[in-house]
Amino acid sequence: MLSILIVASSLFGILTTAAPTAQHTENSDCPHKVFDKPWTLSQIAVYTPAEDSTWQNGTVQFHFCDRNARLNLDTDCFGIVKDGVCEGEGGGYVLCDNDRVEFKLTKEGNIMVARAYNDDCLGEFPYNYGRAFGEKQAEMHTAISNLAGTTSTQDEMDVPITAMA
Repeated sequence: MLSILIVASSLFGILTTAAPTAQHTENSDCPHKVFDKPWTLSQIAVYTPAEDSTWQNGTVQFHFCDRNARLNLDTDCFGIVKDGVCEGEGGGYVLCDNDRVEFKLTKEGNIMVARAYNDDCLGEFPYNYGRAFGEKQAEMHTAISNLAGTTSTQDEMDVPITAMA
């Protein structure tokens, strides 16, 4: 009976240690969470043409900054605003200069940001890829208003990470 228990526990140990895993275990090379700081959007500007303007569409632009450990990234973002909305084809996101960052602007003034990243602390390839999402309501202030249209701005805002995939 004892020999059966030894064989069974030996087999169980082999099965549990041989099973592959995609999960990362803590080590000294990965002391931080992937995202422990919000993203910063700065120099936010939205241009809305006047109703009688020859321009049909507005624009949105801002600078994106990610200061999270191992994931530092800066890029500029720009998009066309139609009927108060800026989104990609089929309702998708608009790519920024660095295509790892995408965004949308909703009619309500929310800026939705998606950020792709590679982090070996998530696991080995192909498990080291992830996407994070954040969203925040912009608090725009009219900076310039004339016959051609209105430019509203916000100096800076932090966007919390609200979901990860």
